[in-house]
Amino acid sequence: MRADDIRPYKERSIEMSTPSFQQVLMNMDLRIRKKNRIEGYDYSSRGAYFITICVEERTAFLWEQGVEIVHPDQPPLSQYGLIVDTAIRQIAEHYDNIVLDRYCIMPDHVHMIVFILPNGKNHFPPVDDERIYSTHATIQTMVGSMKRWVSKQIGFPIWQKSFHDRILFNQEEYREVCQYVSENPMKLSMHSTG
Repeated sequence: MRADDIRPYKERSIEMSTPSFQQVLMNMDLRIRKKNRIEGYDYSSRGAYFITICVEERTAFLWEQGVEIVHPDQPPLSQYGLIVDTAIRQIAEHYDNIVLDRYCIMPDHVHMIVFILPNGKNHFPPVDDERIYSTHATIQTMVGSMKRWVSKQIGFPIWQKSFHDRILFNQEEYREVCQYVSENPMKLSMHSTG
């Protein structure tokens, strides 16, 4: 105790025994989010990207529950899954530099492979085209817009805060991921029937 501390002893003892907010945070088992992005990488640059977007708490909102999967390549999408499907199909309409290569909608997450083109699909937009061609997007912009649109259509947010991306640096990585995206619904249907 300092000599100049004239507060009553009871107040001093409560203060000393009560941990600070910072001490509480340090002792809590907080879930630390790892960084998903490569530091310094330009996510608007030309390339192929594998993107995974998860539903909050991995809730199975996107497929109809209890419906037998007859065609694994066409999973039974719920009303929310159909909204997500619409949003994904509209990506190329909104961004002139992004091409959707393939995707699959799983019960609680979405996988997409997209390409970012260097100068958009058209290097020089036609003069009579009313679409604005200044819509060069980064992966973050595209995913954020899609997630907001889906949540607005549904009426409440369904997505986890971030998303996972992987830059596909070569043909071998691209082929592996294409196979994974194509087979993912089939794997789930085999596990649910077997």
